[in-house]
Amino acid sequence: MPKEQIAKATGIILIGTLIGKIAGFIREILVAKYFGASLITDAYFVAYTIPMLLLNMVIAGGAYSATVPTFTKHLANKDYKILWRLFSIIVSYTFVISIVLVIIMIFFAPYLVKFMGYGLKGETFELAVKLTKVMAPMIIFLGLMNIFIGVLHAFQHFTVPSLNAFTLGTTVIIFVVFLSKNIGIFSVGIGLVVGSGLMCLASLIVLLKRQVKFNFNLNFRYKEVGEFIHLFIPATIGTAVFGIYTIISRMMASPLEEGSIAALDFGYMVMQTPLSTFSLAISTA
Repeated sequence: MPKEQIAKATGIILIGTLIGKIAGFIREILVAKYFGASLITDAYFVAYTIPMLLLNMVIAGGAYSATVPTFTKHLANKDYKILWRLFSIIVSYTFVISIVLVIIMIFFAPYLVKFMGYGLKGETFELAVKLTKVMAPMIIFLGLMNIFIGVLHAFQHFTVPSLNAFTLGTTVIIFVVFLSKNIGIFSVGIGLVVGSGLMCLASLIVLLKRQVKFNFNLNFRYKEVGEFIHLFIPATIGTAVFGIYTIISRMMASPLEEGSIAALDFGYMVMQTPLSTFSLAISTA
């Protein structure tokens, strides 16, 4: 990619990411305002961590990192038949695995919450279990979205993917403002699911304009699939290492006083907002 295009892509991603981070920051402020650092938000953050952790450790962590270079290679060679066959296989497996993870989350939610937040008791524990089940479908939308974004970046399309965080943050803000009085903290969980669906839909719409060809295909006996897996595995392992940190931090905070998990997440959000904004723009472009 020429220097001018790199600079333009970096600018687009930087602006989109910054807007998304601002929306996400406002989202967290509203969560803190409406629910505080309390047992309710402790339950929410434990429940939110479970689908995100499963998603990143099984699918998303390596999927994006493997998609971009693999698809860029086939685009450069104009191997469109191989390109869309690989796309079909990856999307098919991502969808199937996501469904399995959602089923696991729904049926094993009490055990997952007990493992992740073993210090949660009584109503807080039950609330975390319910929220985990509500937010389970996020895995499907975010799993597919990671593939779509990887393909769009291979096509050097950055605008819509860079605005995904804004879409998610804005959706949650709307749900919290208008529904929190009626359904409480579930407004955040439902907002996250709807926002994830909208992000996935937006990326898919842009991708369809690229004349994407999809056929459900679970046949992995192709050379290009092996190339993808070769990149996918190390990236997934790297993400899993960070996942272990997340698990340990939740487990350590859960038996502490009320609001400890929420305070930990609020603080992490403040720390990561400026750092991730610039690093994501530069690394993606």
